[in-house]
Amino acid sequence: MSRSLQRIQLGHTDGRTINADGDRAYMPLALLRTPLWPVTASNAKKLEDSQVYLRRFTNAYGDRIAIQSNAILRPKPDMGVLLTLAAIFQKRISGNPAYNAGLPENEERTYYDFSCPITELMRETGITHESRLTESLKRLGSVRLKFQRQKSVTDCGETFFEIDGMFTFRIERVGGEKAVRTHKGDRLVINMHRAFIPKTDYLYRSAKQCRALRTDTARLIFWALCSRRHFRGTAEEWYTILSPDTKTYSGKMQEQARQKLQWQWENKSFRPALRELEKAGFCIRIDKHTGRTIYCVSVPRRSTLASTPRNNDKEDEISGRANEISGAANEINDGAKD
Repeated sequence: MSRSLQRIQLGHTDGRTINADGDRAYMPLALLRTPLWPVTASNAKKLEDSQVYLRRFTNAYGDRIAIQSNAILRPKPDMGVLLTLAAIFQKRISGNPAYNAGLPENEERTYYDFSCPITELMRETGITHESRLTESLKRLGSVRLKFQRQKSVTDCGETFFEIDGMFTFRIERVGGEKAVRTHKGDRLVINMHRAFIPKTDYLYRSAKQCRALRTDTARLIFWALCSRRHFRGTAEEWYTILSPDTKTYSGKMQEQARQKLQWQWENKSFRPALRELEKAGFCIRIDKHTGRTIYCVSVPRRSTLASTPRNNDKEDEISGRANEISGAANEINDGAKD
């Protein structure tokens, strides 16, 4: 791995102030450095005694991570749903002392209630069917995370971060429990983990910009850049960054098959994703050194985000369904391999 790829460059909040504008989603470094979104189900394994998934691995920074969830998380729509929900939550609680996690009376408190119209979250995420939104919320809410970070030489000791479930939710319907259609007055009531209450040392990313990205690989690159300003490496290095525990590099695959898969990913997924990110305002640079192609991707300036186009809801709905069908097929294949 190239030296520049190993260097950490954090994008802390501007001036260490919090601007909860409904678009910026503030999150702790541990969460943003966790690859929640596998490309396929091949790098997650079902636990024998239940229907939950468990992944244990070490990311590109050397952090030791364990992720458990009720279902495989997907870059689309789950990444956009998580960022949008966090941004709405943080805007709702901004300036409210009841959500001050630093107060003595809140020291033992883990979850905080808030609510919003379910139609607001559907509108912001571009998901036009309530069932797709609630399925995404179920997947995300079930996430349990253990993160152990080796600190840099300038720090002392280790950092341990843990979430035992991101959130729980329920729907309060205007027409009562038997109502079958979404009403504009229906409210989503959520218990959010205290980790989503923003702090001045949190990092943020634009939920709107994430939602504008249409392909899974583009969103994976977007997430990888949430905790730094740029990555620079070969296609193979990028692959290991985006999918840190895939079977491709586990030694179980023959070299010829691995090279074929790598070529297909680079040319059919990675390069098209770079073009998509460039249109979204990211800086893409491709350098060639002694027969090696180096791809450098840098995050856009904040001013670029204002012009990010909004997705077409109908197109996104069709694309999202196709991704879900593909994801289901991958889960079946993975189960057969296990």
